[in-house]
Amino acid sequence: MSFKKFIIILIPIIFLNSYPSKSDEFKTLFGIRLYENAEKYFKINYINSNKLKNKETFNGFYDIEVTKRITTKNPFLSKYWIVLDESNSIKQISAEQNIIDLTKCNNFKDQLLKVFISKYNFKFDKKEFTHKDFYTDQNYAKVDDNKFLYIKCVDTFSTKKINLIISLESIHYLNRKKEYYESGF
Repeated sequence: MSFKKFIIILIPIIFLNSYPSKSDEFKTLFGIRLYENAEKYFKINYINSNKLKNKETFNGFYDIEVTKRITTKNPFLSKYWIVLDESNSIKQISAEQNIIDLTKCNNFKDQLLKVFISKYNFKFDKKEFTHKDFYTDQNYAKVDDNKFLYIKCVDTFSTKKINLIISLESIHYLNRKKEYYESGF
């Protein structure tokens, strides 16, 4: 290989690596860390008395609304949730806000994407998902090999309600959700 070809190959590599990822700085969402035991953040009595079966998996996962118990809130989001497995390990952290319509939700979602891109250099992909009960317009970024960050607008047809949702999800939970939605195929 000639020196000129070597330089032509090396320059893009240097350029791409000159923008370091800050995603390793993104460790928590709303002050909660994935894969931690929920008892680190909430009393066991609260956990046990507020567990609801998760609707997006077959079994082994539980939703808990933590709005009144969470300490690090965002002023633009009104409800906070976690998803636990059977050992109370946190597999998802999320928050949501009702928005008037899908267009306004997507505009707000775009503003939030800009915050995460500028603050952490995340690279988001876009995906749409339609189910009989809802439509989701989402952007997601791989935080690391075990976590994904989602910012999405969900239109629930039956209630005519639009939710802006931010969630940090473990790969384990994502795989169980995929099994649920792809079952029978």
